[in-house]
Amino acid sequence: MEMLLTQEAEPGLKSQSGPWLPSEPPSSFELPLLPWEDVYWYVKRVDNRRLVRATDPAARRSYWHFIRASLLVLALLMAALLPGALERWAARRLAVAELRQKELAAERLELLREEAALTSPAQLDKWARKLHMVEPAPGQWQNLTPKSEEGVSARAGLPANHPIAR
Repeated sequence: MEMLLTQEAEPGLKSQSGPWLPSEPPSSFELPLLPWEDVYWYVKRVDNRRLVRATDPAARRSYWHFIRASLLVLALLMAALLPGALERWAARRLAVAELRQKELAAERLELLREEAALTSPAQLDKWARKLHMVEPAPGQWQNLTPKSEEGVSARAGLPANHPIAR
């Protein structure tokens, strides 16, 4: 930075008065002079864009040491906090599973009640009347589990010595 000091010499000034000392009494409407009022500051702009810093191996080592230490602290912090986080996550999953189990048990009970209501003898009679179903006469029904195996193989058309008929 450069400092330019300029002093204007007035013809009526005494030799002992400087630029900050008034030579005549100030009027009631003027402000007094300030010290260094006539000093101008000039700032020269410097362009350092093409300037390249020299590499410092000690700074590089300290930089990588800081990165390694930060990663180590981060790993230790994660190792310290991970069990608690996993425990909370598992507890949340367990709570959700228990809630789902309760919901499914309630739904199962509701379905069992609904099934019991729909398969009650009164409901079946109601459906039979609605669909015009009547009970079969004694000669209209067949027993699907016969007592003798020969009757089954004979009705199926298999010979008596067939391996399935035995």
